[in-house]
Amino acid sequence: MKNIPPKSKWSDEDVNLLKKLSKEHVNNGKQILWDRVMPAFPDRTKNQIKTFFFNYIKPQLDPTDFKQNTKWDPNDDEKLLKLVENYGKKWNTIVKFISSYSAQQLKLRYFYIIKHCGAASTPKQPGSSKEKRNVQLVSAFGQTNSASTLTHTPHEQLNCIERNQLLQDTDAAFQHKVQLLLQLMQ
Repeated sequence: MKNIPPKSKWSDEDVNLLKKLSKEHVNNGKQILWDRVMPAFPDRTKNQIKTFFFNYIKPQLDPTDFKQNTKWDPNDDEKLLKLVENYGKKWNTIVKFISSYSAQQLKLRYFYIIKHCGAASTPKQPGSSKEKRNVQLVSAFGQTNSASTLTHTPHEQLNCIERNQLLQDTDAAFQHKVQLLLQLMQ
């Protein structure tokens, strides 16, 4: 079991250092690389650092300094499915090919596609054809019209695509409302 450091108050010096490091150690998607920030705070756990940052520091900072939620590109979805086929569910490997998302985001998106879009999960039978599997995943996600490889009926597939579009529209409307609120607060 890990030794969890006792809770202690954050000094002004620590707060300023965390602000500085959170801006320096970001990937190209503007996500903080916590493993690079942690060494500066040896007496705190990663969870303590992240919790303090998100609850107390981030609300005071410029939101454009950090990753904003964006819509998933269908090409990224297709690429994700193919990478999972080739590498399995090794998210830290897959993130090297789709660096605009974190490993956790890729994992969550993959399982979202599996659950909501009818794509079958990674095959467990030995000797499965990778090519057949790719065709199944792409077809189930709605990128081709080959009815013989669908895991759901075309009607169910259309519902999945409509649900996806509705979620994207709702997300865009929510983002617009947040932007209006931020403008009103200024």
